[in-house]
Order: sequence, then C-alpha cells, then structure tokens
Amino acid sequence: MSITLLLAVSAFFQATPLPPSGLIVPGRSVAALTIGSPTSNFKAIFRESENFDPQVSGLTNDCGFATEQWVDLALHATGVIIYSRNNRIDQISVQTPRYSLSSKIKVGSAAKKVRRDYPDGKLYLLRGSGMPVLGGRDLRYWLDQRQGIAFQFYWRPREKMWAVGSIDIFRPEMEFRPESCVSEPRSWEKVVNGRWGTPATGTPDQ
Repeated sequence: MSITLLLAVSAFFQATPLPPSGLIVPGRSVAALTIGSPTSNFKAIFRESENFDPQVSGLTNDCGFATEQWVDLALHATGVIIYSRNNRIDQISVQTPRYSLSSKIKVGSAAKKVRRDYPDGKLYLLRGSGMPVLGGRDLRYWLDQRQGIAFQFYWRPREKMWAVGSIDIFRPEMEFRPESCVSEPRSWEKVVNGRWGTPATGTPDQ
C-alpha cells in the first residue's frame, strides 16, 4: 500500500467520529446519554449527522413524545431512538448490539437470560404487533418498572427461541409503553400468569 493511500485512509478515519462507547444502565443512561438530559445532547453525543433518520427524527407520536433516531450503519442495525417531551429525554430505546448491560445482555441475547437476570420483571404483550418478519407472533416485553428497564422479545423461527429485539430504559416513576406510546389498533396487556407459548407448540418457552 502506498504512503499516499495510507495517509488517505488515516485521514478518513480521523474525520469520521466513532459512536460513543459505554454501557446501558437501567433507569439512567446509554453510554454518555442520560435520561432527563436535554434532547440536544443526543446529537452532540451521537455526532454522525448522516446517521440520523429524517423519516423518524422530529416526529411527534399520539402521546406527545418527540422522536429522534441515530442509525447504526456500521452494524446494519436500527440504532438508538430517544423519546422526549419539553426537550427532555424520557425514554431511550437501544436497537443495536453495539451497547450492552454490565451482564453482557444486548440485542440478540436469549430471552431466558434476561428473565434469569431480572427475576422481578413482569411479562407484557403488545397486541397487534405481530409481523411475518418477526416470526408472526405479537411482541413480548419483560418489564422491570422499579429498575427502569424493559426488554422487547421477538420469536426466531430458525433457532426456535425468543430473543431480545430492543432494550429500553426510562425513569422508574414513568409508566413504560413501547415506543413511549400505544395507540389503536394495538393494545398493551399484562400476562397475568406470566406464562407464554412458542409459536410452534404453545408450550412455555423456558
């Protein structure tokens, strides 16, 4: 490789800011981005402007939350989405395996590990969310309200397992909802007996 090419490659990587590093901390933060901080901190921390999705960023949902999305292009993942009101971040949704909890749980991890590490969590169902790309079953959520964290689970037909699709953190005193808002025709339901079935057999997925 020529010196000129080496210098060009070096200049490219120096000019391209890397995504922030750090852990997901329930009820508090993702990397350096904290719950309750101004929304302007999002773009200040996730600096790659070309990674912000204009189709999502700046929109307001039915519950009055504004959204901003940073797309993790390097990992071909949805990335990180914030939901805010009054220019303050209320909820952060991690939808990329780039960030993990201290226990190493991240997007793609097995649901059974989440349920083992968060035994006080409760099972919820987002009715009307099932899509063929997600195995055709409504999404499940494991919600630990006290710690301010919720895990979205989706069915992987090939591996025959439930896996983490997103990790959401929020203020524990705030009532959690997927994407900060559930509106018709979808509905948010707690699974009273805490048991759920696999699409193929209907038996509990342990």
